[in-house]
This record gives sequence, structure tokens and C-alpha cells, in this order.
Amino acid sequence: MRWSAIILLGVCLARPILAEEGVLGQLYNMRDALMATSVDELSKKFGDDGQKYKDNQSKILELRGQILKNTNDIRQTQSEVQKLSEEIEANKRILSLLAQKNTKIWQDRIALINIFMVHFGKNTNRAIRNGDTHNNAKRLMVMQEWLHGWANDAKIIKANWHEANEFQNALNERYILFKTSQKHLSENQKQWAKQLEILEQLQKQAKIYQQHLENNTLLPPSNEVDSLDKLMHLTPFGEQKNGQAQQYLRPLKEITPPFDGAIETQFNKIDETGSANRGVVYRGHGTIIAPFDGIINFADDFKQQKRVVIITHINGYTSVFTGMDKLLVINGQTILEGEPIGLIFQENNDKTSLYFQLNQNNEPVNPLRYFKKP
Repeated sequence: MRWSAIILLGVCLARPILAEEGVLGQLYNMRDALMATSVDELSKKFGDDGQKYKDNQSKILELRGQILKNTNDIRQTQSEVQKLSEEIEANKRILSLLAQKNTKIWQDRIALINIFMVHFGKNTNRAIRNGDTHNNAKRLMVMQEWLHGWANDAKIIKANWHEANEFQNALNERYILFKTSQKHLSENQKQWAKQLEILEQLQKQAKIYQQHLENNTLLPPSNEVDSLDKLMHLTPFGEQKNGQAQQYLRPLKEITPPFDGAIETQFNKIDETGSANRGVVYRGHGTIIAPFDGIINFADDFKQQKRVVIITHINGYTSVFTGMDKLLVINGQTILEGEPIGLIFQENNDKTSLYFQLNQNNEPVNPLRYFKKP
């Protein structure tokens, strides 16, 4: 009952969320096309109960829109939190330097005055004993100059403290923003996790309908293919059945980096066997997103490779991922740029590497050259 209530709430809220340009607009258009398709037509493709399939896919599209919006919001907030953290540390360093500067000025001035006072005191006593009033007057003038220098130092210190106070105020403001952003990020991540749980349940239902479609696709079972490279070159799952969805996919020109982790191995790097790396290897944990629009050609374990995802794009490009801890997509699904496709858990951060390869006309290309400029 709880899941049903959340799903219904998502359906009610999604329409204004999805009524936007870009990828969210694409999802909204895909849902409209689905709703315009007759139940009889869907039943021919996905089994006898076309209405259940229609309801299932409608909820999935609505939820994907919410997840995508939340994914983008989380990535943006994470960037803001990182930036605020760096600004806070920079302000702390400046405050520390100003404090050190003021302390040094005071210490140097006090040390010089102590030296002068000792020297002045000795010479003054000697001058008084000798009746040397002229030299006493000169020493008094020198002392006045020292006192004037001390007053100037005090002005510099006051200005420094004023500057430090401004930085402290800025630091306080940044810290408040930092804590607010952290709270917002935490709330979004909790909501996002719940949305993914619901999506997983809906996808399990969708797989039941897909079994009918798989019996009519040109793609052979993965156990009949002996290499990942051959698997990438197969006819995309659902290409003959999913033509209507493809009209919402754009031709690939540039891509969004699929992962925020650090690149551990570059494209074309020669490994210990003397072979050139055909993709890039990331290290880190977090969410992996689709670099561009396409159809999920394959989403499953393959041979020794764990959790493989192959996305076929419509103008001769294919992207492949291996090494995720959890998949968020299923075979035959139309995927849009920026949508989450998998996760790498934090506890596996040191054990897991994400492999990402981009092919053009079945030949590997350097994906970094296609990354959108920040």
C-alpha cells in the first residue's frame, strides 16, 4: 500500500516536472506517445495484457523523470558543497595569515622598543650625570619617532583586523550555506534512493512483459556469444520493436562524462600484456549516468564480466560499461542522456574499477574527446 501511494503521488506530481525542454521534455513526449498507443497494439508485442504493460511503462517514465531531475539536482548540489568547502578553507587560510601578520608586527615592534628603551635609559642616566641636555633632547625626538612608528603599526594592525573581520563574516555566511546545502543534499539522496527502490520494483514487472518481446527479437542469448566485443556488435535489443521510442533519441555529437570518479587508466594506454586500452578506467564510487541517448542493448552479467551495460546510440556509436555494483536499467529500455544506469558502492571503492568504452562504427574512439566542455 505504501509503495502504491508513493507511485500514485509521483504520477500526480510528474507532469509539471516533466513539462520542460531537453531530456525531461523527451521523457514527457515518450510517455505521451505511449499513452496514445492502443492497448491492442501493445498486447501484440508484450503479451495478452497490454493495459498492465501500459500502466507499468507509464509509471516508469514518470518516475524516471523524477529520478533524472533529482540526479541532476544532487550532482549540482554536490558541486556547490565542494565549492563552498574550498571557499571555507581558503578563508580560514587567509584569516590565519592575517593573524600571523599582526602577531609578527606586534612582536617586531615590541622587540625594537625594548631594545631602544634599554639603550635610551642607559644613555639618559649618563647624560643627566654629565649635564648633557642637548643629547637628551635628541633622544627624546628619536623616541617620539619610535612612538609614531608604533602608532602606524597599530593602524596597520587595525586595518588587518578589520579585513580579518570581513573574511570571518564571509566565512560564517559560507558555512551556513554549506550546512544548508549539505542538508538539502542529504534529503535529496534519501528521496532518490527511495525512487530507485520503486523503479526496481517496476522494472521487475517490466521484465515479465519483455520475455514476450525477447522471443521475437533478432538478438541471440548472451550465452551464445563468446566475447564482449561480439556482444557489442549485435543488433540492438528491441531495434525492430522499439522504433517509436527512437524518434526521441538525438544523434550523438558530444557526451556527458558518465562518472565523477578519477580516471585511473587513459584510452590507448599500453598494459602489461602489450595491448592498448580500448577505453578508460575510473576509480571511485557513486552514480554512473548515460553519456547520451540510446537503447540498452544489454544489461546483465556476461562471462567473467560483472554487470555489463551496452548502450546503442542511433548514429553508429555504442558505449559499454563494466564493473558496476548495481544496475538501474533493463534490456530494451530507451535511455536518455544523464539518466542513472548503475551504482558503485562506497564500501567497494578500493575494489571496483569502472570501465567505459565508446565505439564509432564498431571501432574504439577516445571518449574524452567527446566530453562536453564544462
